[in-house]
Amino acid sequence: MPEIRIDEEELLVAMGGNDGTMRWFLDRQSGAVIPLSEDNRMEEDDEIWEAIEADDGRYLEIPSTPSREGFAMMEDFIATLEPGAASGALERALRGRRPFRAFKDALGDFPDIRVRWFVYEAEELRRAAVDWLHVEGIDAELVPFTPAAERARPAE
Repeated sequence: MPEIRIDEEELLVAMGGNDGTMRWFLDRQSGAVIPLSEDNRMEEDDEIWEAIEADDGRYLEIPSTPSREGFAMMEDFIATLEPGAASGALERALRGRRPFRAFKDALGDFPDIRVRWFVYEAEELRRAAVDWLHVEGIDAELVPFTPAAERARPAE
C-alpha cells in the first residue's frame, strides 16, 4: 500500500509549470501539492515556509520541466504526426520567435491535434513524475482527477 496519495493533476501542473512565479512543494506526510509564491508570501503560508527553510524534510520542492525538455517534448510530439498542415505549422512555430507561445497558438488552428497534444503532454509529465517520485524514494499513488460532478454522482 502506498504511503501517500497525490492528486495527479496538481502534480502534473506543478511539474509542467515553469513561469518562475511559483515554487511547488510536495508534503511528504499528506501528499498535498502546495504552490507558494516568494514574491507574494501569504501569512497563512508562514508555517510552511519556516519548515521549508528549516529543511525538516517534510516538504520537497517539485522540479518543473526545464525549457529545453519542454521544447524537446514539443518536437517529439510533432514527430508522431503525419506530414501535413498541422505538423508543418507546429514545426514553423518552434523555429520562430517565442516558440512556446507560437506552438500553443498554432495548436488553436487544429482542435483534434490540440487534444492529442494535451494527452501526449500529460503522459510525458506523468512519466517524469513517477520517475521523480521513485528517485526521491516516495511510495505514492497518483490519484487521477475526477470532476466534482462525477464525484457527486451516486454510485450505480
